[in-house]
Amino acid sequence: MEKRIIFDLDGTLLKQNFSYESEYFHSCLSEDDADLFIPQIGKLLAYYESNYECYDNDLLRCYLYRETGINFSDEIINGWRATLRNFKDTIIDGVPDTLEYLKSKGYSLAVLTNWFSEDQIARLKKANLLDYFDSVVGGDIAFKPSLKSYICATGRFSPCDCVMVGDNINNDVIGALDAGMDAIYFDSNNSGKVMVKKRITRFDNLKEMY
Repeated sequence: MEKRIIFDLDGTLLKQNFSYESEYFHSCLSEDDADLFIPQIGKLLAYYESNYECYDNDLLRCYLYRETGINFSDEIINGWRATLRNFKDTIIDGVPDTLEYLKSKGYSLAVLTNWFSEDQIARLKKANLLDYFDSVVGGDIAFKPSLKSYICATGRFSPCDCVMVGDNINNDVIGALDAGMDAIYFDSNNSGKVMVKKRITRFDNLKEMY
């Protein structure tokens, strides 16, 4: 029976590095606005993802203005996204070899991420990882941990024939299990603090499971 393995992106396939945001927003906002906004980016986006169905440039721009009082033009939002697409990401150790191995075993591979699909596809392409994946579902479609996001990521597969791999307990484990999928927690820090049924501490541990 065919199966699909679905991966989170940041913290699972690519190392999270948001240093580009500081340079970008200092270049397009006033010094005071940049100093106000930059420390809040993570919290603001987390709140947006918890209260909206998906990413949309206009909704995001209006939301950020309401929360910060800063006028984010379409040009600024698009520039933010373009800067991410052009940023050189670091690939998590073991990712290319493991993806190659899983493809050779006949698994369908997909990515489920909470940022814009177009931007994440560009990052995967730049990292020479895109060709491993049959599907990339982004936050402009639906946010994890909504049921809609997981169903979109399963594609033609039944949820019971899919497994989600990621580093976020709520988004990549609990949400996937609630959707009827299997889930593997990528505990790259080997913290062991969270009780889960399936855990890996290195990405290439997946070779031992499949």
